[in-house]
Amino acid sequence: VAVCLRFNMTKKKCTVSTLRKFQSDPAGMAIAIDEEGLLFVSDKYHRIWKISSDGTAAFLAGHFNGPLGLAVDGDGNIIVADQGSHRIFQVTPGGAVTTVTGSGSGAFIDGQGTSAAFCNPCGVAVDASGNIFVADKSNHRIRKVTLDGRVTTLAGSGSGGYGDGKG
Repeated sequence: VAVCLRFNMTKKKCTVSTLRKFQSDPAGMAIAIDEEGLLFVSDKYHRIWKISSDGTAAFLAGHFNGPLGLAVDGDGNIIVADQGSHRIFQVTPGGAVTTVTGSGSGAFIDGQGTSAAFCNPCGVAVDASGNIFVADKSNHRIRKVTLDGRVTTLAGSGSGGYGDGKG
């Protein structure tokens, strides 16, 4: 397989193999990998699967509403940006789901825990300190969630666009 890297325009050769094929057409929406090599995939049926390196898949959690962003924190928990519910969830390795932040209404509010509001969060990342960074799609902002659940805005003005500079 030849892959053209965007903006690099060089070709690389790689080997492609299928790790796991789903019977029910999961149409993966997001993907994350932990330090042990476990793969986590969200599907269009609002579920999260755990896939081992040998291709064994196990249902981890469900009942989301558009889990478009996944990240793994330092404790092995899966952080989920759930676009349709406007919330950020944490899924433990055992499958227990808790709300980290987000009121559930599609709005913009910096604040604490479920007093904060997001509008269609679609991506997440976790730093080495455990802070969560959220791509808050419809608010056109990047948000930070601290370990104590405090949500602040790092970048974005609330209007779509691009440009260098502060905020």
